[in-house]
Amino acid sequence: PSPACLSGVVSVGASTTTVPLQVPDFSNDAPFLSLLAPGAYVRSATPGGTYDVNSGTSLATPHVVGAWAVLKQAAPTATSAQVLAALSSTGTP
Repeated sequence: PSPACLSGVVSVGASTTTVPLQVPDFSNDAPFLSLLAPGAYVRSATPGGTYDVNSGTSLATPHVVGAWAVLKQAAPTATSAQVLAALSSTGTP
C-alpha cells in the first residue's frame, strides 16, 4: 500500500472499464484509497510506436493525472482538495 497510505497523497487504484465496475485482484482497495480509474486491460502506447493491452495501477494513474490537469486548466486557483472533491463526486461510485 505504500506510498498510497501516506497522508496528503492522492492514491489511485485500478478498476475495470465494463459495468459493473470492479476492482481487480492486483489493485489496492483499501479504505484510504482516493480514486479508482481504468486500469484493467487498457490499450496504450508502448516503446517503438506500437500499442499493447496491459493492466495495473500504473495505467490507472495517467487517467487521473489527465483529468486533474484538465480541471486545473479550467480552474487554475482550485486547491488540491477542491480538485479531488470534484473528481470524487462526479465519477461512477
